Amino acid sequence: MVNKNIQRFSGVLSVVICTVLATGCGQQSRDGYQGYVEGDFVYMSTPYAGKMTNLHVRRGQEVAPHRLLFAIDATDETYAMQHAHAQYESANASLKDLKKGRRPAEINAIRAQLAQAEASAKRSDQQLARDEELFKANIISQAQIEASRAARAADQAKSEEIRSQLDSATQPARQDQIQSQEAQVQGARASYDQSQYRVQQKSVTSSVQATIVDIFYREGEWVQSNVPVIKLLPADNVKIKFFVPENDLQKVHPGQNLRLTCDGCQPGLVAVIDYVSPDSEYTPPMIYSNESRSKLVYLIEARPDKATARALRVGQPVEVLL
Repeated sequence: MVNKNIQRFSGVLSVVICTVLATGCGQQSRDGYQGYVEGDFVYMSTPYAGKMTNLHVRRGQEVAPHRLLFAIDATDETYAMQHAHAQYESANASLKDLKKGRRPAEINAIRAQLAQAEASAKRSDQQLARDEELFKANIISQAQIEASRAARAADQAKSEEIRSQLDSATQPARQDQIQSQEAQVQGARASYDQSQYRVQQKSVTSSVQATIVDIFYREGEWVQSNVPVIKLLPADNVKIKFFVPENDLQKVHPGQNLRLTCDGCQPGLVAVIDYVSPDSEYTPPMIYSNESRSKLVYLIEARPDKATARALRVGQPVEVLL
């Protein structure tokens, strides 16, 4: 699970930080404005507690999206997943069996019984035909012809009964039985998917390209659920904060390109303004008055490109050039 705890500075704290910079916050130097680098960190954790079995990264390392960061022991969850998978396979097999009807061996046995019954019915028909001729010739009695007719009727009824059994055996189960078993399959599948999810959550990967800023646990240590384990800083989460005085506010606007310089940095650092604060602040220890309007400053935030973001460090002073 990813817990994104964004590091924020209050307006007063931002002013204090900027004040301690070389030229002071909101004060324009000969070439630009003084600012600093800030980062919105991403904290990686897992929703399930356990012992850390593997740590795959180190501090300062650049990681790509979907890179495995660390793993928590998932022995119990793996056993539960295997059990859920077996239950799902069993429920699915039962559903297929209901849809197919009886087993082939049972159907073959019924077919053999039907063949015997049909053979008996055929003999009964032949016997009745002979007895009918003999009865017409007054060779056999009325009782004998009636017995022959009853035997044929019994054999025909037996044949029809077994034929019905065969039809039933080759048909699937009743629709309500099939629907009930389908519900069982869906429930078993949901349990299996849930168990798979639990196993997957024990192995945490990076969702974006980022730099490993800090690691709070090591292999063999017990990790509580939802507690940050690794601190990341994606390049897209790096931003530049600086302040401009009220009389320079009209010079800046969202989407404006900026140039950055800093001690020991290579040339060509750039950023784009993406936020201009609607609220003004006062550089301490000024008191609100008409005479102190020149001390009004406005917070400006800018996003550097990825190359610039990788060249900067959080908390680093920078000079912003319009």
